[in-house]
Amino acid sequence: MTDRWSIRSEPPAELALTDVVALEQDRLDAISGILYEEAERYPVGFGEHMPPLVVIRTASLSGNPIRARYFSAEGVAVLTPTLDVRGDLHRIVAAALVHRHPEAAHALKEACAASPSDTLFQGRMLPDREAIALIAAVKSRRESLHQLANERPAFRVLLNLAVAFLREVGAFAPADNEALRPGFLLHPVGSHHDFQIQPTQVPLRLAPPPARSAGTASFRLVDTKEGPAIARGVGRDLWVLPEVLLAEAVSGIFIVDDVAEPGCDIAGFASGTKGGPSDLVVESRNRREILYHEFGHALHNRFDSLFPTEEWNAAVNAGDYFGDSRGFIKLGVSVANYHPSLLEKGFVSSYASATMAEDIAELTEALFSGEVRLWSSIDSAPLLKVKVELMMTFLQRVHPAFTREYLEQLSTVRHAQERVWSAS
Repeated sequence: MTDRWSIRSEPPAELALTDVVALEQDRLDAISGILYEEAERYPVGFGEHMPPLVVIRTASLSGNPIRARYFSAEGVAVLTPTLDVRGDLHRIVAAALVHRHPEAAHALKEACAASPSDTLFQGRMLPDREAIALIAAVKSRRESLHQLANERPAFRVLLNLAVAFLREVGAFAPADNEALRPGFLLHPVGSHHDFQIQPTQVPLRLAPPPARSAGTASFRLVDTKEGPAIARGVGRDLWVLPEVLLAEAVSGIFIVDDVAEPGCDIAGFASGTKGGPSDLVVESRNRREILYHEFGHALHNRFDSLFPTEEWNAAVNAGDYFGDSRGFIKLGVSVANYHPSLLEKGFVSSYASATMAEDIAELTEALFSGEVRLWSSIDSAPLLKVKVELMMTFLQRVHPAFTREYLEQLSTVRHAQERVWSAS
């Protein structure tokens, strides 16, 4: 497909996009290489049927951030890279094919409308786009498709219709029937099973962090046999984060079986210089929650100047914070998360009351985890509601993709996501 398919770095003026920020040339080259590689999944010569693709860091249309969109009137597609940049490419291609071949897509669209599968979380994110999400899943060679089809007759019908559509429009390849490795993680290399999250090249290692970050901590390593499974899991944890942002805030992710500091049993930490990226150390148990928590520290460290600190301090009673995170852990005091006594003071957990930094990290974890209890609690917890609003202000300053709608949808999307991946 790469012979005639073009990637551009500047959107046409007629798209009327705002907030357009170009990618650095080296990042554009790296992402273009990945997209060209992914495009090889289409038959030879198929690229001549596809519209040009504009790849930029950020862009908005009518105030709404663009992730991946096909503009049918202009015949152009726009993509702002996220961790699932490969999947976004296939969703763009699927949208273009459905638009150009409405008769061929009619049966699939009708079947999706009559019997929504609720298994493709991308379909839930984009209303009326389940047909496009399913076509893209076939081209992405999602590992779970065959098992889902075997377990659910209604889904098997939809899958067969998606394959029939791809065959009819000349976009199906024999390898589309195969279950391949996840697209954004390379095979393990090196003695510690290193992985690279593309295209940002953030290292993911089953090893302790470098000496610059380790400090006085001690570590117990995970079994290297678990490397591929952990790498897949981390990729699934990180799909909510734009790739460029991940690279700006994180210098490395280090997964260990256990981490502790003298006299203090911790579950992870983030270490970095102020204003720069951080190394994240994460225990493999409860990995997702710890990873999001430490990513919250990394964001706050990297983009501290964007945080609404004055508004936060004006709303929060500083005396409600213990004042020392390690000291708080040593006390061993804990109340169940979202307990009324915590919500009354605007906290989602006991640990959030340790320091302002831990409060921010705990809220980051709750937002990116799609924690249902967070959204169900804010109306009855005024201070927590103020904090969540300030957190959303901060996150949108960091990256325009983090709209309120996007963050609220995560709580719904996570459930559909888990159903798909539990079958992988």
